[in-house]
Amino acid sequence: MSGFQPEDVGSIPSTRSNYRFHQKSKRIYNMETLYFMLGALSVITIVAVVSVFRIKRDVALMVKDLIEDTERDFSECINNVSGDLEKRITELHRRIDDLEKHLDSVEDRLFNEVQESLERSIAHTDSRVDKLESNLNVKFNDNTAFVDLLSYRLKALEEKS
Repeated sequence: MSGFQPEDVGSIPSTRSNYRFHQKSKRIYNMETLYFMLGALSVITIVAVVSVFRIKRDVALMVKDLIEDTERDFSECINNVSGDLEKRITELHRRIDDLEKHLDSVEDRLFNEVQESLERSIAHTDSRVDKLESNLNVKFNDNTAFVDLLSYRLKALEEKS
């Protein structure tokens, strides 16, 4: 063991060897510290590189999940819009059918009203023609009676003459 001993206090060579030992010890300590620091930095670097790759993988997974979520949301939105459009189209077809039925009923009602009005007009015209005929018959009969009377008087006059 070559450490500093109390009996070596007076001897210079032993102090020198002690100094060298301490210098070597310091160098070894400094080298050990350096090796420890290099090892720690290597571990930190490896951990950092592994962390970067993990973060990259995690970000890639998050992006993939985000894209899938966006696609799913987009598909749901398209399906909702499609369903709404189908409902609106169905509602429009129903309303068109209702309007066709309403127009058919209005057309039937108007046809019936026109038919009734035509029948009333024909009946009214028929009654007026019958009344006119009756009036003409009365006048004709009056005129026939007058002509008969004139003819009778004319015969009577001719017989007198």
